[in-house]
Amino acid sequence: MMSLTDLITIVALLVAPFLAVFAQKQIEIWREKKSTKVWIFKTLMATRGRTLSLEHVQALNMIDLEFNNHRDKAVIHAWKEYHNHLNSFPKDEEDQQGRIARWGEKKDELFISLLEKMGSSLGFDFDPVQIRRGAYAPEGHAAAEMEMQIIRKMILEWLGGERRVTVSLVS
Repeated sequence: MMSLTDLITIVALLVAPFLAVFAQKQIEIWREKKSTKVWIFKTLMATRGRTLSLEHVQALNMIDLEFNNHRDKAVIHAWKEYHNHLNSFPKDEEDQQGRIARWGEKKDELFISLLEKMGSSLGFDFDPVQIRRGAYAPEGHAAAEMEMQIIRKMILEWLGGERRVTVSLVS
């Protein structure tokens, strides 16, 4: 006849490896989730001077997927505010330039708030001034992007029949 102590020992020997594997898997899941959150934050910080870049937009679109628990409440709230503002670009013709300027200022404020809250939730300590002024974006990149937009627009106008292209032979 087995004693209670022997029975507990046998059960512990059988269950312990499963519990160890379960614990290890939970740690891996936690690390991967944290790693993805850090990737999102780093990508947004690295592309904060190029907010139209594909990487920047992809990182923004992953916020809902990764920052989704009660501890991320501040990040979720900041993202919802920023996302809502991004989708409210002024379309009225009246005072268009002034409205766009105000919209852009508010966009920057909300984005900085999002990065600040996201960084804080991940253990990074950045102040708003550091986030705003820390990005390096050469004027040449902005000029090249603007030129590409102009070229794309002109090509689309030409393909749509709205623009003519004149050709002349030079000898």
